[in-house]
Amino acid sequence: MDDFIHISNLIKNANFFSKAGVFENLGDDVVVIENLEKAFLEQNDDDFLGLVHEMTLLPSSINEIDVFYGNINISKELKGKRVELSKLVFQKNSLLDKKMFLVQNHDFSHVFKHSSAYAFRAWLSERYLGLGNHWERVANLYLKGHFPFAFCGKKIFVV
Repeated sequence: MDDFIHISNLIKNANFFSKAGVFENLGDDVVVIENLEKAFLEQNDDDFLGLVHEMTLLPSSINEIDVFYGNINISKELKGKRVELSKLVFQKNSLLDKKMFLVQNHDFSHVFKHSSAYAFRAWLSERYLGLGNHWERVANLYLKGHFPFAFCGKKIFVV
């Protein structure tokens, strides 16, 4: 399973959340939100290009249904590899300073940990099953140091 090895190596070398809030050109289909507070607590419609009420949050729990592909059948082999990827992402995320995710009385570290694990698991499934590239796009934003948290059409919203 070459895709598993490839994705595992990318995770091992990733600097998760290192560019959160950094405004850089990630393409016309990526909207950068300044910080976690503006992304989750003070959602200003202008920051979200008027799409705040139409966007869909990306899964933040491993058990959520895939927002791009719905329920998909996964082989026992693939399930095992997905669990391994989740453990790798959790391990990598444990190295992050939890203070970066504290906003007011909210702790977004669990959301980040689970949503990033979900994205990489889903990307592996996407590659394994030849479904498309939705999760690849999301995972690549994590790998660039951002926190993708929602989408609307082809636009992805990141911190």
